[in-house]
Amino acid sequence: MKLANTIALLALFTAPSFALQGDDSCATPTAIAGTGAFAFDTSTATTGAEAQVETLCYAFGSSGVDNDVWFEWTSDI
Repeated sequence: MKLANTIALLALFTAPSFALQGDDSCATPTAIAGTGAFAFDTSTATTGAEAQVETLCYAFGSSGVDNDVWFEWTSDI
């Protein structure tokens, strides 16, 4: 039973929805495709130079994007 549980946990954490966390750099975004929700984690993200003068962000009191992660999405249609 322990081996089955270990295999199940490995499958769960290597599944695409858990493996996709986003990349901290706009130059190397994590590729995603299709529809649905995609997992992300900003716990180790930094505030890089990318997108730091976005005028749309002024609605939230700043022109920068803090602790961002980047994805490159491809539609499934």
